[in-house]
Amino acid sequence: MGSTLKKKDQKIAEVVASLPLDFSEADFIARFQELYPEEWEKIGEKHQQQLRDQEPGMVLTMPEPRRYLSNILRVWKRKQAGKAELEAEDGAEVFHGSQLTTHD
Repeated sequence: MGSTLKKKDQKIAEVVASLPLDFSEADFIARFQELYPEEWEKIGEKHQQQLRDQEPGMVLTMPEPRRYLSNILRVWKRKQAGKAELEAEDGAEVFHGSQLTTHD
């Protein structure tokens, strides 16, 4: 079984970069749908397929599409925060949404 969203980190970064720093999850989801309508459709189809194939007592492994995008955004933000900490220790440039910050 493959990943639901191909090139996930790249697409999330592109969506985040197109939004203001104070964006909400709803802003992220709306922009994702705008930039990647085919991917949004695939996410919905995958969720619907799981609902159709669900057997009694079976737990769905994929949340509904909006929750799925919220979850992958949250994971991506954690990864970025970890990278930012490592880069800050090295005095490197750190990417924050659509802005670049240099740590001395």
